[in-house]
Amino acid sequence: MIKTRALFALASSALLLLPAAAANAEAPEADPYLQTADEALTQDLTLIAAAQGWTFAEALAQHKATEAIGDLATQVAKAYPDAFVGSALSTEPGGAPTLYIKGTADPAINALAASAEVAVDIADDQPYSFVELQERNDKLHAELIGMGYDTLMTAVDITSGTVEAHIETTKEFSTSRTTVRAALSEEFDEGVELNFTDSLEAGLEYAFGGARVRGGGSLCTSGWTVITPRGAQGVTTAGHCDGMTQIREEGTGWHDMDYRAQHRGRWGDVEWHSVPGNATPARFYANANTRRTTTSIEPAAGLTTGESICVYGRSTNERDCSALVLRPSLTCTINGVSTDRLVQMNKHVTTGGDSGGGWSHGNRAYGSHVGRCSGDSVFTPVAYFPNALGVSVRTA
Repeated sequence: MIKTRALFALASSALLLLPAAAANAEAPEADPYLQTADEALTQDLTLIAAAQGWTFAEALAQHKATEAIGDLATQVAKAYPDAFVGSALSTEPGGAPTLYIKGTADPAINALAASAEVAVDIADDQPYSFVELQERNDKLHAELIGMGYDTLMTAVDITSGTVEAHIETTKEFSTSRTTVRAALSEEFDEGVELNFTDSLEAGLEYAFGGARVRGGGSLCTSGWTVITPRGAQGVTTAGHCDGMTQIREEGTGWHDMDYRAQHRGRWGDVEWHSVPGNATPARFYANANTRRTTTSIEPAAGLTTGESICVYGRSTNERDCSALVLRPSLTCTINGVSTDRLVQMNKHVTTGGDSGGGWSHGNRAYGSHVGRCSGDSVFTPVAYFPNALGVSVRTA
């Protein structure tokens, strides 16, 4: 089983804000910095291959397996929510991914797996569905908070069917595993792993990202262009980035933006702002010199353990594709403030100030950077933006 660490780091890949003169235009007629879909995918696969020590062909094979298992997992999660647990990639590039199922897999699930574009292994007889694992995660976290711990993380491990907790101890709360386990509800006698640490290595980091945003004496990163059901448009950043009032578009300078709503809790850490003239096309910065069109959104059920996702932040100022999905759902509490349903990567690839920026792959939006928890970078899935804020990422 892959082991976790815990932390909050804020990364970035962001949005293209049009100047006021183009307020009603979807995008400039010609953008010399805009990548094609093929260029975007090639760049990301090249970075992934270098980071993982693969050839480009191996990175492409793993990408095809990722797309296939993601599509399958999304279908199964929708049709069989009581049975769906999650999915994981093989550590061998292009190897058969695994679909995890609670109980005995229904023949219809087997049929869907057989129709996938790659060979898929099914690991059924799992003890809990993803919905149940999420509920156990939430309840375990709440019980640990109730014991007095205020800096901790709990995370769902779909490959083992367990919930894992990492707890920062203090002189007042240096309790042993035996004592804590005895104080938990009886349902946690099994399927829970408790870990104690002197430092959770968790925190929030402020600075520049995809598009720079500022206000209240702080600097953060814009994440994605969004739209409400009634057509109002704007941009996102991290929910803990309080007081942001301006966004910078390279070449045109700073533009005012107005705070609309913030969410820090059950559906992640994110907020959004409107900008003059609704000038928010479906574009984001892949790095300082290239932009991409946002063409799709990753469903929450499509997030696959072992999947490569990229992030770009203005502080690090380079696109990083070296991190893999470690946990599809994590709750992190820092100094008593809890954030749920974050995705945990397997390493810390961001730095102070990348808060709010976008996680992406090719032209697909995955998430908005939050920080680091248990030492690793974490983000809010864009699939939860409607729940958190009532907005959706714009796509073209």
